[in-house]
Amino acid sequence: KAVDVALTGCDGVSSSKDVVKGGKGAMLREKLVRAAASRWVVICDECKRSEGLGVDFPVPVEVAPAFHQRTLRRLAKLTGADARLRLGLAPAGRPGSDMSGKPFVTDNGNYVVDLFFSEPLGDVWLMASQLDACPGAVEHGLFPASMRPDDPVVLVGGSDGGVERME
Repeated sequence: KAVDVALTGCDGVSSSKDVVKGGKGAMLREKLVRAAASRWVVICDECKRSEGLGVDFPVPVEVAPAFHQRTLRRLAKLTGADARLRLGLAPAGRPGSDMSGKPFVTDNGNYVVDLFFSEPLGDVWLMASQLDACPGAVEHGLFPASMRPDDPVVLVGGSDGGVERME
């Protein structure tokens, strides 16, 4: 049975309602929830807004531990991004803040490679499909906007306490 409504936060949202998630490393589970929901509502504050994804917050990719270094190099070559293995308990976007040297492990036992882009992603659908096809990549944190104007519903909280619904 489908879930009627899934409420979630995000790590970044573009002006076209493309979303990036995965700062806590749950890309696979986030995608499963999204796929099960009839309606997806994203709630964030205004600091998460961006003209384009990939620069303000890295794009996380959940990768299989086997051959993870090879997958990291493949992702760097495929995307042109600075691909970094997430270490320890370090939050996304802050590599090196955990000096344990051990890879961050997701709730599914996989590792995370964070992709840092120097320019915003132009075609989020294309990047998502390229990441989907990359051997060793289990899932990624890109959620391209649907063709339906009401999917996702994105609610942005302002510093004045107001809420804006992105159109």
